[in-house]
Amino acid sequence: MRKFYLFVVMALVALVSCETPGTPSEPATLTLTSEAVLNFAAEGGQGVVTYTLANVKENELPTAESAAEWISNITVGETITFDVAVNEASAARNAILYVAYGELSFNVQIVQAAAAAKPDVVYEAKVLNGEYYGTKYSPGYNYFIILSTNGTTGFSDLFLDTYYRFDVFSDTPAGDPLTLPVGVYEFDEYSLGTAGTFGFEYSMRFETCEDGTYKENYVLGGTLTVTENRVEAVVKYDDGKLHKVVYEGGLELGWVEVTNEPPYSRLTKDYTFEYNTAMMRLFYYGDLYEVGGVNWSIQLSADSNALNGDYFSLDVIADNMLHTSEGVIGTYTAVPNEESAAKSSFIAGTEGNKVGEYYNSWYWVIEEGYILHDKGAPISKGTITVKADGNNYIVTLDCEDDNGHKIKGSYTCTTVEFYDRTNG
Repeated sequence: MRKFYLFVVMALVALVSCETPGTPSEPATLTLTSEAVLNFAAEGGQGVVTYTLANVKENELPTAESAAEWISNITVGETITFDVAVNEASAARNAILYVAYGELSFNVQIVQAAAAAKPDVVYEAKVLNGEYYGTKYSPGYNYFIILSTNGTTGFSDLFLDTYYRFDVFSDTPAGDPLTLPVGVYEFDEYSLGTAGTFGFEYSMRFETCEDGTYKENYVLGGTLTVTENRVEAVVKYDDGKLHKVVYEGGLELGWVEVTNEPPYSRLTKDYTFEYNTAMMRLFYYGDLYEVGGVNWSIQLSADSNALNGDYFSLDVIADNMLHTSEGVIGTYTAVPNEESAAKSSFIAGTEGNKVGEYYNSWYWVIEEGYILHDKGAPISKGTITVKADGNNYIVTLDCEDDNGHKIKGSYTCTTVEFYDRTNG
């Protein structure tokens, strides 16, 4: 019996000694469960990698490392975390985070964007102006805005200032009050009017100078970002400079309103002139004032392209109903307003509350197609005579502005253009 008992004990010992505590029954596995490529902005930040490690001893963890100096504080736990430093370079960069457990491993690619280009010009706008065109001209809802220091009274009104103009298209229609919609708008060189863009055609930088000159710059590329109470534009212009324009304030749109009282003349002394190879444009409006005579708008320019120099716009009523340029021949005497319109008269000039609101008969100075609002005068008193001289027309003014300055001279027009405006 003793021998049998001993044999049984030895068998039990042998059986126990064949087991190895802590050895897994399946091979270890290491699996990446988050993205294999992680993207970071130039500002950097903290990254997180998730993984699974199975069939290993309790509390065992993989290792993680990167050769890139801009990746730091790598910590391994239930997840792997790390810090990405700020990228101050003008080029994007990437690196590998290497994770291993024994012979098992995987890589995570870390990609970081380049630093934003530093602007050559930083402009802090104080005023946001603009208006709304809806979808009249575009598929997107059209908001036209101007950022400047002092604000402006209208679309093309220019004072001594710098104007950043953006033709913006949104998927949001106008509300009440009219407000620029929040969003990010990318530059569209083709001006297609698509929502989420601002177009090339009417977007520009316009700077007026004290000596009467100005500078124009057109957009080559950029982004306009509108958030609550803030507009930021980062735009490259055709002068090669990158401009950052920042405005902080309300997003309501409109124009600066002013109260404009006469006299409206900008003249400081009498003005005389004589042009011998001028251009005349005749705009025919029919019996607009219902007095039995044709209303003509006579446009006189010393420049054949009507882009530069002295320019007259005269609102006259003939004593006939002729539908040809000969119908404008005659002498016209000033009347003070449209209510006084009569045959053989011209209507004195006046001005609205916004710069650029000119009515009836005016003398202007034009520069590159723009009215110089600090020059010119309404034609308020006197007579205007139009006569033919062969194929030419001679227009003579013996007039005054609304402040007593004489406006006298003549245009001999060798070019005459006729336009019928009775149908709009």
